[in-house]
Amino acid sequence: MLDAGAIVLEDDLTIVRGGKPVGTLRTDARHTIDLDCVRHHRERWRN
Repeated sequence: MLDAGAIVLEDDLTIVRGGKPVGTLRTDARHTIDLDCVRHHRERWRN
């Protein structure tokens, strides 16, 4: 669903589905999330 823009992430890792926040992404300290990639993905689908 991320690939189709149905779900996007905010910078604070809030999950947004259908334009509404539905939760927070669970993370693991062993994996990093590049916020630049998150922003790029979000802007791709919001424009």
